[in-house]
Amino acid sequence: MSAALYGSCAINKQKLNNTFEFKNDESGKYGTVDWGFGPESFTWSLDEQGIAYVEYGSGTEQDKYTFTDVLRNDDGTVQSAQMMIFVDENMDNIYDTEEGPYTFTYTGPIISPVTTTQLNDQSFTLNHNDGSSPFAFSSLGTGSVDWGFGEETFTWSIDTEGRVLVVYDSGNEQDRYTFISIEEDGNSNIVSAEVILEVDHDLDDIYDETEGPFEFVNNTQ
Repeated sequence: MSAALYGSCAINKQKLNNTFEFKNDESGKYGTVDWGFGPESFTWSLDEQGIAYVEYGSGTEQDKYTFTDVLRNDDGTVQSAQMMIFVDENMDNIYDTEEGPYTFTYTGPIISPVTTTQLNDQSFTLNHNDGSSPFAFSSLGTGSVDWGFGEETFTWSIDTEGRVLVVYDSGNEQDRYTFISIEEDGNSNIVSAEVILEVDHDLDDIYDETEGPFEFVNNTQ
């Protein structure tokens, strides 16, 4: 299995969907899980065999997860798998119980909400599969980008989940940018970020294509 976990995931255990969040940013590898008793925090790591080790913030338990029948997203992260859970109930590195297999499913990225203030009058570079594209965002809600075919203009806004919506003035496409990690300076300005790009090619509010994550770097700072 590729050593790659991130985002929101679910485990179907005893007919319950237990939700995980795996985060990996400048603060380290950490996350939360809800086994039905409320969210619990943990740190996590992966070894060279793709075995996940989870140590709970309570300090009373650590788990080991092994994966088989793995399907991956385009970026190599886990889309779905069969997962076995091994539980060390007293932190002595001896795993006392074994459970599973359970179905492990990726359910989507963890959104790092963006505010209008963080984009107003800022310029960025998006590093993507085909090169780099400069973005400019005006505080008037307009902007421009060059995908390598000349400058295109757009209007932009932030939706209720903190995602950036871009509607091109050409009238033939709209994009949605989900920020999954953000590095900020001391004034909460975006220094760099990782973003997922979704493309709606026919303006029907159905996003036909998903790409990324891509690096998004501020050029204004």
